[in-house]
Amino acid sequence: QAGLVANFARDLATMARYKNTCVLGINHSFVDIMSGKLQTSGGKKWQYFKALSIRLKSTGKVVKQGENIVGKVIEAIVSKDKVRGNEKASVEGTIMFKQGFSGSADLLDLLLAREIVKKDRAKFMYKGEQVAYGATKMREWISENEAELKALL
Repeated sequence: QAGLVANFARDLATMARYKNTCVLGINHSFVDIMSGKLQTSGGKKWQYFKALSIRLKSTGKVVKQGENIVGKVIEAIVSKDKVRGNEKASVEGTIMFKQGFSGSADLLDLLLAREIVKKDRAKFMYKGEQVAYGATKMREWISENEAELKALL
């Protein structure tokens, strides 16, 4: 597999450079049983051709609606960056099942951090009045009033 991926990456990198195009390759990683190191199925050649590497890792936090798990909090870690520099950067985001990345959940975290929205147990208050009870209802309220809240930031 690694030889095929290396030939493919070499040809694809040349074509992408001439066409001024970005190519996104999704690769899985696994832990090698013998060495205990993190390996990719593309081998070492894939490492050479990529310009940016982002690793998604579960934080263990889940988003629940009642008893059902409806999402997860993941961490994206930049491990290789030929474009910007070698600084390790990471960010957390919420993935809601059947929806993808949740902008309203991330906006809620930002509003709580800046104390624009206050939380008292399960009650969420905005400008002194209660607007939602529970995180799910608050995410729905944020998606309805998104333009007004973004203007505050």
